[in-house]
Amino acid sequence: MKIPALTIAIAENIPLLITLQQHLHHQEPSLMPTWIYLSESTVIPPMMPDTVDILNPIGSYGQFITNLLAHVTTDYLLWIDTGWSFMPIETSFCSASLSVLSTYSQVSQVKLDSEDYQRFDDRSQFSQPPIILGDGTQFYILSPRKILGGLTLKPAITRVADLRSCDPLRHDHTSDRETVTAALSIRSAQSERYLSMRSPTFTPFIPKDQQTYRPIPLHVDSP
Repeated sequence: MKIPALTIAIAENIPLLITLQQHLHHQEPSLMPTWIYLSESTVIPPMMPDTVDILNPIGSYGQFITNLLAHVTTDYLLWIDTGWSFMPIETSFCSASLSVLSTYSQVSQVKLDSEDYQRFDDRSQFSQPPIILGDGTQFYILSPRKILGGLTLKPAITRVADLRSCDPLRHDHTSDRETVTAALSIRSAQSERYLSMRSPTFTPFIPKDQQTYRPIPLHVDSP
């Protein structure tokens, strides 16, 4: 199956961009994403790869994201804001996420950050049974009724058409990052049209100040 087109947009984080590029080159060589780097500086960093387009963010956070979406020409977007680190893993997480998104049109996003409740056996938080790909990778749909169960602007692969139709920034052009992110999650969850999912196999993006991360096991034995 042909891999859907993906844009990867990264804000002010050259080390993460280079590490992620190298990882995907070796782990997912057929992916060939479009790269966008967002920076307020007008000086091109000396380590910037030639294959990366530079976009200057403008205005408030809502305007900034709106401007980014206007430059995305692919069907899917992986947006990585400042403050995140990438933990290389052996799983082809981009290809797996794109595969499940292209197959299940009712799902808009695969979340890739470590900041969430991850007891995948909790039926009040995750729908059962899981979606299982041919290689055994499992995905669980988040309940839109859980806290922050809607779409996120944290690291995730999102269907661009759904993000645009959700109109996440309509009322948020004067808001800060936290307000915009929370408003998007609440608005998309309330509609119950924009489902998101996670996989217990991978959470490759962690906060920079979080030194180690251990995901909660899929099943926890009773004491």
